[in-house]
Amino acid sequence: MILTLPSGIAVDPNNGRVFVADSGNDHIVKFTKNGGHIKHWGSSGSNNGQFKFPSGVAVDSSGHVFVVDTYNHRIQKFTNNGQFMKSWGGWGHGDGQFIAPFAITIHPSSGNVFVDDSNQFRIQQFTNDGNFINKWNNVYSFGVAVDPNSGNVYRTDVNNDNIKKSTNNGVPIAVLGTPGAGNGQFNDPQGIALDPSTANLFVADTLNYRIQKITDNGGFIDKWGHKGTGDGRFDRPRALALDPKTSSVYVADYGNNRIQKFTYDGAFIKKWMNYP
Repeated sequence: MILTLPSGIAVDPNNGRVFVADSGNDHIVKFTKNGGHIKHWGSSGSNNGQFKFPSGVAVDSSGHVFVVDTYNHRIQKFTNNGQFMKSWGGWGHGDGQFIAPFAITIHPSSGNVFVDDSNQFRIQQFTNDGNFINKWNNVYSFGVAVDPNSGNVYRTDVNNDNIKKSTNNGVPIAVLGTPGAGNGQFNDPQGIALDPSTANLFVADTLNYRIQKITDNGGFIDKWGHKGTGDGRFDRPRALALDPKTSSVYVADYGNNRIQKFTYDGAFIKKWMNYP
């Protein structure tokens, strides 16, 4: 089987295994850090363990896997091997409800879950078991990351082509970047990930067809990628994940139906797109 429109990716902090939201096939796929298939689960539907375009995935410090089940308007929680544990959400405007949520991240210490409820222009924060904590509004975003040291939250503002930095209660701190194609500028930024040792941010600058690396205050550090199908090139990179233990960056190369792996400095390591 070929990965089809992979929209989400996460790294298990315990062992470096890679989980991909294979959106077009309604699967979650578990790989080794070098792309070896371990297992996959899911099918199309709305029952427990089924999906309608899963677009975000995250793994907590206990190895539990959280999936943004976008068009079922819910979050599903699994064991590391894909056994269903629980779900929460459902279509609606109330606290703990969603309309086509897109991305997710987890604070590694508290285990709190931050969900990008994209089509309601808000972030919702939950306990690890899905109990609602708080919410904040006003950004249409397709990516969210949290700094485990400061607790600050970063969101990719798709409409305004920048990054919004706030406290973990939604109080604005700064706006990082401007629209454009220059260094530190963005065009439809979507995925975002944070290196906990430096607080540097890696951003999937989707319609600039590249990855950018910036400081937590928006200072430009590095970039790599162009539009294309070759190694290190992208077609709408949509999500990314970091493995701080090996200083590796994994990118869900959405339009090329594959995963690409790089060093923190953007050197190409490997790509893969197939699983049984």
